[in-house]
Amino acid sequence: MNNKKAFTLVELMIVIAIFGIFALIAAPNLVTGLPKYRIKRAARDITSKIRAARSEAIKTSSDITLKFDTTKNKYQIGEKWYPDSNLSDHYGSGVSFGVVGDSCDSDDGPCSFDDHKVTFNSRGISNNAGRIYLTNTQNAAYRIDINIAGTIQLQQCTGSKWQ
Repeated sequence: MNNKKAFTLVELMIVIAIFGIFALIAAPNLVTGLPKYRIKRAARDITSKIRAARSEAIKTSSDITLKFDTTKNKYQIGEKWYPDSNLSDHYGSGVSFGVVGDSCDSDDGPCSFDDHKVTFNSRGISNNAGRIYLTNTQNAAYRIDINIAGTIQLQQCTGSKWQ
C-alpha cells in the first residue's frame, strides 16, 4: 500500500484561483491610492531636505539659501537643484508646486516666500516666513511652513483645514 499524502491538481488549481480573486479585489485599491502616496512621499522628501539644509547651516556656521522655481517644479538648496528632472517626472501622479482647490486656503500662491527664496543663517533662523504648497492630479495637497525661528512643519489638507 502506498500512503503518500499530497495535494491533487484540482485542489492546487482552486487555491490559485482564490489567490487570483483576492489579487483582483486588491489591485484597484492599490492603483487609486498611488497618487496620494506619491504626493506624501514628495512632501516628506522636500521637508527632509529643507531640515537637512537648516542643520547644515548650523553645522557649518554659514548661510544656506533655498530657492523654489514653481514654473519648472524644481527647488534649489545651495548650488544643487532637486529633483534632477521635475517634481511630476520624479514622483509621478502630477505632483507639482501649486495652489490648492477650494477645500483649503492657499491664497498666497504655490510659494509665499519673497522672491521664492528662504535663507537659514548659522543659528538656523530663516530670513523670512512662508509656505510651499504641493498638489497632484487628484487635488491632494500638502504645505510646508517655515517660520522666522526656522521651524519647519509639514501639513496635509484634510477636507477644509490643514493638519
